[in-house]
Amino acid sequence: MVQCRTPRQTIDAGASLASSCVELGADSIGKNVRIYLDGDTMKPYSAHCSADLKTYIPLEAPNLSSYPVGGCSTLAPNATVGVTTTWQMMWFDTVMHAVDTGDYTFATSTGGTHESSGNGTFEHDFSSIPFGSGSEPPSGK
Repeated sequence: MVQCRTPRQTIDAGASLASSCVELGADSIGKNVRIYLDGDTMKPYSAHCSADLKTYIPLEAPNLSSYPVGGCSTLAPNATVGVTTTWQMMWFDTVMHAVDTGDYTFATSTGGTHESSGNGTFEHDFSSIPFGSGSEPPSGK
């Protein structure tokens, strides 16, 4: 006689997988972790948890945003080169599924660029450039 087994009950693993550093808690501070987008086992990703438990996505290599001198821009006071911001990680809002391009926690900037445009109506010194942004001087054509 063949015995039939009752199928094992499965537990929804997605319900127990952390989707943010906040969910992992204080033990995750300063650590690289694996978390899951919306707790979905099919959507894992690597992240870094900051001291305030924000979830950061490490970049595979440093990423640069820059605003070199030329056209409407000159060196900012006390700068020797145009501004360049180097990014190591991006803050990922796990609720909105968006990166914050203005969070400079894991970014460093060097140089400075002064912009004068709009016939002098816009004057600004840039000491950092948001992630995914940049400018290049006109090519002269």
